[in-house]
Amino acid sequence: MERNRTYVYLITLTITACALLPFLHSISAQDQGQKTPEDTLGKVQEYVQIAQQSEEPSGTISIISTSSYTDSSGALHIDGEVYNDMALITAKEVQVIATFYDTKGKVVGSARAFTDPEDLPSGENATFNILLTSASIPIADIDHNDLVVDWKKN
Repeated sequence: MERNRTYVYLITLTITACALLPFLHSISAQDQGQKTPEDTLGKVQEYVQIAQQSEEPSGTISIISTSSYTDSSGALHIDGEVYNDMALITAKEVQVIATFYDTKGKVVGSARAFTDPEDLPSGENATFNILLTSASIPIADIDHNDLVVDWKKN
């Protein structure tokens, strides 16, 4: 049993350390006099505590895939997937907001959808389906769109 707990600790520390790579680089530059793994581990744990107490999350929620289609009723669907790569933070009420444009770059519509699931733990994926049923121009004339992810910190 103790062995399993050690693996979980090492995996958690490894994932956390990956999120803190910029800090780890500064550790090696600032603390070249430290030679033992325990010294380095101590510094990593110190930076993990700093990250946990910080008001600013390390990382972001990224859109990792999208596809779009128009259904038989003429509505535009954007399906996609997001990924939470913020260390130690569960994003709450995650939603994706789409802004639609014509060929001249003028905003012609917008739509939003919550992800499934809405709350997204660190290291997890969620899907979304944005549905646009009307715009200031015919949906078929929409030129492009921008997607933005919005969420609340836990």
